[in-house]
Amino acid sequence: SITLECGRTSEPDGEARLQGGPEWVYFRVIDSGIGIPEDKLRVIFDPFVQVDTGHTRSRDGTGLGLTISRRLACLMGGDLTARSEAGRGSTFTLWLPIAPHQTERSGEEAPFAEALPVGVPLAGLSGSGKCLLRELPTVVTTMVARIERDPGIPTAASLDFSDLADHLATLLADIAESLVVLEESAGRPSPFLADATLIQRLVAERHGVQRARLGWTEEAVRREYAILRQELQRTLEGCSPTRDERQLESTLQFLSRFLEQAEYVSVRAMDRAETS
Repeated sequence: SITLECGRTSEPDGEARLQGGPEWVYFRVIDSGIGIPEDKLRVIFDPFVQVDTGHTRSRDGTGLGLTISRRLACLMGGDLTARSEAGRGSTFTLWLPIAPHQTERSGEEAPFAEALPVGVPLAGLSGSGKCLLRELPTVVTTMVARIERDPGIPTAASLDFSDLADHLATLLADIAESLVVLEESAGRPSPFLADATLIQRLVAERHGVQRARLGWTEEAVRREYAILRQELQRTLEGCSPTRDERQLESTLQFLSRFLEQAEYVSVRAMDRAETS
């Protein structure tokens, strides 16, 4: 059975990593099912992990649901936590500050929506977005492998997968969904697209802060985005070898604008983190 609870508290659970406060609202889902083994519970928020096999290739889905959900909660100053015991069920809790978490934004940073190209055909965007979602685990894994051995990012070789993949899956999944929505909404203003572009900016900002904490230079971050563009183009070219070249070019223009803005925000955030 599934039980839903919600409330407010000034004493959240100890495992929640929270910002702000002093009061929090929580949304709790209690599942009396089979539960999650302790060894799996430690990794369920890692990208591409599923409880039964540890990797999404054997099952439907991307294995990104909990990863993205927790990242979005953190972007709002909250967290997503899990407690479970095999054979006794699981409890997932979303924590959010009652006072909204403020994310710093420079007045020089244009909204993501302003970065969209004008007059570019929308046909093919939906198929490209769905292809990127299917291939997301491969794209991130390949990206990390390239970053690790790239001479332009010398500090990457000593980092683990989770540090290098940090924010990439969330950013790319949201961009892919935006491509789908752009075509299906015929380019009209969409609440989902507005939310998606805001999320992309917030994720890009957090990515820059994380890279600064790891000691990356601006050149290393820009090199990372260059590799990302190459991998996304290679993936899209492989989605359908017989696809219309004009549709591919249109998709790459939209993708390029999203990534240009993300790179700009990441670099700005990294600069602010280094000087603060």
